[in-house]
Amino acid sequence: MRAALPTSCGRIAASSRTGEHARIIISCLVMSCAGLAAGLDADAASAFFNVSDVTAGHKPGSNSWMYSCMRMCTGPCLTYNPEPGFVLKLSGWTLEEDCSYRCFRTCQAEELRKGGQWWKYGGKWGHTRFLGMQEPAAVAFSVLNGAVHVAGAVMLSRARKTALDQLKERKMDASPLHQVYPHLWRQNVMAWVWSLAWLASAIFHCRDKWFTERLDYYSGNIAVAWMLFTGLTRCGWDTVRMREGWMQAAVGGVTAVGIGLHIADSVSKKIDYTRNMYVMIGMMVAHSLGWVAFCLANRRPHNWLFYTSNLLVYAAGALEIKDFPPVLGSMDAHAVWHAATPPLSYLFYRFLIADLRWELGLRLDPPLSADKKTE
Repeated sequence: MRAALPTSCGRIAASSRTGEHARIIISCLVMSCAGLAAGLDADAASAFFNVSDVTAGHKPGSNSWMYSCMRMCTGPCLTYNPEPGFVLKLSGWTLEEDCSYRCFRTCQAEELRKGGQWWKYGGKWGHTRFLGMQEPAAVAFSVLNGAVHVAGAVMLSRARKTALDQLKERKMDASPLHQVYPHLWRQNVMAWVWSLAWLASAIFHCRDKWFTERLDYYSGNIAVAWMLFTGLTRCGWDTVRMREGWMQAAVGGVTAVGIGLHIADSVSKKIDYTRNMYVMIGMMVAHSLGWVAFCLANRRPHNWLFYTSNLLVYAAGALEIKDFPPVLGSMDAHAVWHAATPPLSYLFYRFLIADLRWELGLRLDPPLSADKKTE
């Protein structure tokens, strides 16, 4: 059983100061490049609090003991603990938040030492803080995911250039590129939108604030919605009249209005995490079904790239079902999920490039070796 902790350990309060938002974002971007923390940090409350003083007839493993430990630690911390250092202040840590973190680490260590259980901190596992980052492993892997999507955008651009060069070599007009494969611009936008979404994820895992949480969730909503629109447009181009402008406008409009209403509903209140999960899964499944139908109707040698990446994406998402406390200070189920997705995104971009080459009749080699010519 895992229980919630007192308000002092809860989700950090909302802030409406634009300057603070900008400062936190910039500092998180800088710190995210510093690397991955391993092991435990030295930030504890032992300088001003003796955890053995927590008696009250309670034993570690009970709600009452953890509450008592946090309550008895927080007061001395606020009185005797110095102000957070430069790095912590840069990333937006207040004295109250720093004390909550320090006291939780101390109480959790005592809990485990006496054979107790892991507890959650503000709805999350108590990760080892590194350079002000709350979840350093998730930050690092979010940055890696974003880098893969930037690479995907570059791969798509190079594939376009290669296709144009080959058309030129054959003394063909370049206009057939848009006529035969008019999906490249949407796929390029998708790659850059995903890059920004993963950047927002890194910022959120760096510091969990009202603003950064919504930046992360809304960016992810928009990225999945655009991916759905891009996939449905490509998959239905020859079967459900998606080549017609009114059909594209209808599908795009319905998708935009739907995700817009979903986002608007949580602007002024707490995000409904369960509903958001269902919305995201629904869009992902719709995207997958569109491509599955396309691949079954068009049996091509490179389809395995889609099947592999798609199945493994769902398998990676299932990692979060088995929630477990962080290993090496920050590797929890969520971080492991982020670690699993970069190679799968890479495979999907390979699939899109192979799809382009097939449609243009530029299939010179097997898909993967042919793709190397587009890099």
